[in-house]
Amino acid sequence: MNIINKSFNKHINKDENLKIIKERMNKRNMKYLKYSLIPICLLLVISLYLITNNNEPDIFDDTKEIYINEIDNMNLTSLDSDIRVENNYMVEIYDELLNIVIPTDLNKMNGSAIFLSDNTLNNYVIEYFNDEKRITIAYSKTNTPIRDYFIDDGKSSIINNTNLVISKYNTMYIVTFKYNDVYFDIETSNIKENELITLLESIVN
Repeated sequence: MNIINKSFNKHINKDENLKIIKERMNKRNMKYLKYSLIPICLLLVISLYLITNNNEPDIFDDTKEIYINEIDNMNLTSLDSDIRVENNYMVEIYDELLNIVIPTDLNKMNGSAIFLSDNTLNNYVIEYFNDEKRITIAYSKTNTPIRDYFIDDGKSSIINNTNLVISKYNTMYIVTFKYNDVYFDIETSNIKENELITLLESIVN
């Protein structure tokens, strides 16, 4: 009987000890889990921040970084009533525009000039268009081209080491930059983004 009791007590003690060990291990695992969750949560927060505050360009390679500044509205500016626009004008074509690349379906062209109230030439304008799409290029070696609306400056893009500001309003792109001492102000309508980038690359080369 003593042998049986000793064996029984030994068995009970063994089970009890095993239970205690398991409880301690569970507590220890919970402790480790508690502290391991802290860096995991921090990592998740940082990842979400980087995703929601992504400053990477829309297009990036070794020669260009393209940022498209989305604008909600454009403010009209008050132009001098004496400013004169002469259509079908024999514009001067600068070297920067000799190898320009435009969509092949823009089969119409018009040149014009903008004169100030004192009859001073401010800038030239070349338009390529069809019934649905249009590219308007205003340029000058002496003045910033005149436009009848105002938009805020945005984040700059870079093409071939030249800074440009590209903005988008609905189906319109507006691009302003200075290249080889020539001021450019480009406006497009219903032109695709890749067509715009190709156009800009052909000017800034």
